[in-house]
Amino acid sequence: IKIPSSVKEIRREAFEDCQVLKDVDIEYGVEKIESAAFSFCTSLEEIELPGSIVELGGFVHCSNLKKVKLPAHIKEISGFAYCTSLENIDIPYGVESIGNYAFGGCTALREINIPDTVKSIGNYAFNGCTSLEYIEMSDWVTSIGEGAFEYCTNLEFVKLPPNIEVISSVMFQNCYSLKEIQIPFTTREIKDGAFNGCSSLKKVIFSNNLEKIGMKAFGGCNQIEKIIIPGNVKKIEAGAFNLCWRIKEIIIEDGVEIIGNIESGLYLFGTFESCYSLEKIVIPQSVKSIDEDAFYGDDKVIIYGVKDSYAHEYAVKKGIPFVEI
Repeated sequence: IKIPSSVKEIRREAFEDCQVLKDVDIEYGVEKIESAAFSFCTSLEEIELPGSIVELGGFVHCSNLKKVKLPAHIKEISGFAYCTSLENIDIPYGVESIGNYAFGGCTALREINIPDTVKSIGNYAFNGCTSLEYIEMSDWVTSIGEGAFEYCTNLEFVKLPPNIEVISSVMFQNCYSLKEIQIPFTTREIKDGAFNGCSSLKKVIFSNNLEKIGMKAFGGCNQIEKIIIPGNVKKIEAGAFNLCWRIKEIIIEDGVEIIGNIESGLYLFGTFESCYSLEKIVIPQSVKSIDEDAFYGDDKVIIYGVKDSYAHEYAVKKGIPFVEI
């Protein structure tokens, strides 16, 4: 089909499920392609979008789409989720936002170029991109949505932008191949499940400005052997490091106040529950609360702390060996 320049908008679901559609020629002058406009066009292999496009969506589940040329002046990219044959994408300089679910489920996507103009990456933008191995984001990205890289199972390396204040919920959950992460200096909070299930993650470097580690943030990261939690962190949420089987030593620096909680009254995993190899944890005098099941299943653990501190009282109450420091 050929869409002439006199057409300004291609409406929602206009060509949805046209499974034999192979060629689409969109002339310069078309400004808007709405959501699902070409969804499930499973024979479409290539699309070149004219520079007149200012709003883009609508190629979801185009399972044979292999090549996309994006318009030069567009500000937000979205609408290519579950294009399972798409192997690479070049995002033009000038794009400011990668939208929610933009490339989610693009299982063949191996390479993506994110220019310096991009400031935000939406929720689940690259969720389930199982062939993606590496991603380096612009230093100007200040917002990354929840689940943005969840289930990117071959992702080995990520360089986080320096101006990210919050690492969103489940952002890297179940990225089984991720080996190392450095938390940026400006990051204040790691939200729930951010790195949950990252079973190859061995090295985590926290920023001294970090204030909170969320529930199950590093749950199931069973290659980590040692962790140092900076004193600026006031609260380590329930289950934050549960199921970290190989962790042997945890040093919590002075300043941390709360380890775990059950504010809702519902059962939550203990903060360090099922860390079967844990032998040593240093708990400072600043800690005033530790959840009841913090060390459930940790038969080897010894608490190191200040005599008559809350940590000392907790150890006595729970029958955990205590060493004064």
